[in-house]
Amino acid sequence: MDRDNFFQTSDGAMLYYEDRGRGTPLILVPGFMCTTRFYERNVGELSKKYRVITFDPRGYGLSSKTLQGNTLKGHARDIKELIDFLNLDGVVLMGWSLGTSAVAVYAHEYREYRLSGIGFIDAFLSPFAHGEWNKYKFSGYKVREYISGRSLWFTDPDKYHRYFFDTVDCKELTPEDEKWITGEISLTMPWTGIELHLDTCHTDTMSYVEQFTVPTVVFAGNSKGVPACVSEEACRRMKCPHRYHYYDHGGHMFFYTDPETFNRQVDAFIQEEIITAKRGGERS
Repeated sequence: MDRDNFFQTSDGAMLYYEDRGRGTPLILVPGFMCTTRFYERNVGELSKKYRVITFDPRGYGLSSKTLQGNTLKGHARDIKELIDFLNLDGVVLMGWSLGTSAVAVYAHEYREYRLSGIGFIDAFLSPFAHGEWNKYKFSGYKVREYISGRSLWFTDPDKYHRYFFDTVDCKELTPEDEKWITGEISLTMPWTGIELHLDTCHTDTMSYVEQFTVPTVVFAGNSKGVPACVSEEACRRMKCPHRYHYYDHGGHMFFYTDPETFNRQVDAFIQEEIITAKRGGERS
């Protein structure tokens, strides 16, 4: 990598990004504490047909460890500035896990600015919210229990990182996978990560999906830590054209353990819901 792999935000943060391929731009936003590397089994194939951009969000990976801007609105602003920096249009914006909340806030705050499609990969939306649909561990505003659990990040980082794997709940990961994943999530500092995560829990991103107008694809997995019922509730609330895919294997990282299926479904979504629809609109 070199300086060209970074762009500077309006408040001075340096964000690492990778840009491969040509065609319809596809931005893949990683999950909490995660990085561009988590999409390594997807970018190679998808970049044969699309321009695929991945990045380390503020506080993650190789990006700045700032104490400011670590909120969903701050991360949404970073996405907008990256889109403007690369002069992208007709973007398909997909997020994984906590990244889905950043995508939802972006679509809400910027009224789907320069978007042609949205994707949720195992949605992490409105974790504190009340409701029968919400099976998150801390639903119903169990804030005290939440803060107690997150404090482990300071007192016993190794145990906290093991909690990450419990949440991912992916039995297909090898010891080699766990080694590189631990290395990547260790690049997120607790003082930046906790601020963002708590803000995400407090933000009612589930209500934003009702406002989506662009085609949307929702993927859900079989992880106990990130229950599929949240993705299903998001689909029930959507008024935009949307499709749903469920994985009964791979836990929270099904896109990594079954990249062939995931990449094929992303390709089909872009081709059928966005490119074909655009051509039809141009002919009419």
